[in-house]
Amino acid sequence: MSQSVVIGVPRTATATKTVRVRVGRKVVTKRVKFTYQTVTPMMTCNASTACDTAFQQLTIPPGGHTGWHTHPGPTFVAVADGEGTLYHGMSGCPVTKYATGAAFMQPQTEVHNMRNEASKPLVLWAFYALPPGTPNTAIRIDQPQPAACPNIP
Repeated sequence: MSQSVVIGVPRTATATKTVRVRVGRKVVTKRVKFTYQTVTPMMTCNASTACDTAFQQLTIPPGGHTGWHTHPGPTFVAVADGEGTLYHGMSGCPVTKYATGAAFMQPQTEVHNMRNEASKPLVLWAFYALPPGTPNTAIRIDQPQPAACPNIP
């Protein structure tokens, strides 16, 4: 038996359906609106579409950074030691700080740059879900500096 694994982002969706109910000789028609939990798939792995995986430990010295980049699949990151500041290359250049013990998921479409703005080394553990056949040398795709983040090299 083959099972699929869907890696995605949870979201709440809304649907509207027309319901017809027979009551005696009459048919009552109502429009019903409801919400439900679903997932916006980023990647699906199964017997016909296998996924590759890779694990990496990264150490970023104080004042260092990863540079602007993306990944070919979703990445799961844990902060093993230190504190990192993640810059998102989108409108407003939002920033998220992560301390030791924190974890996050990075979608493959998001340009980002992790910086160590603290005084001790930042150690990250990254688990990559990758399209089949992705070589280890291609788990990171360099990107130009986003226009939304002109002051963050």
